[in-house]
Amino acid sequence: MNRIVIIGSPGSGKSTLAFKLSKILDIEIYHMDKLFWKANWESISENELEVKLEEILINDKWIIDGNYRKTLEMRIKKADTIILLDISKYKCIYNVFKRRFNKNRIDIAEGCNEKFDIEFLKFIKYIFNFKKNNQKRINDLINEYRNDKKIYIMKNSYEINEFAESLVVK
Repeated sequence: MNRIVIIGSPGSGKSTLAFKLSKILDIEIYHMDKLFWKANWESISENELEVKLEEILINDKWIIDGNYRKTLEMRIKKADTIILLDISKYKCIYNVFKRRFNKNRIDIAEGCNEKFDIEFLKFIKYIFNFKKNNQKRINDLINEYRNDKKIYIMKNSYEINEFAESLVVK
């Protein structure tokens, strides 16, 4: 596992797992949210995002967490490991509410403060419909690249923790 893509609904634990794997495997993390957003939720262009990713993907080792549909296949093609966190939408929504109170997120650009507003409600709706709107594409990509990638699909925090613990050298 040298080039790892972690995908799943917002709130599924992608960044948390990325931090654990980075520590265990000594591999640098790249958060899609941090790559895409500048301060105060100002986004970069899709072209800029692709250029940034191309610079990362040429490296021998990386962990990239996040979805960003337009660049997902680009990342999966270069990965040797795909991790899908297929967590309940209710658990994801709970986690997103919980992290709203964490002011020290380092997986997002500085100045992107999260708040309870209309955008937050839209975000909750996005999470609620994530599987319905994204699962087919994710499954199709996983199936397309299944033969030359390690695939891990985890459905709860117990499986995620067991996976991370299995990688610790004892």
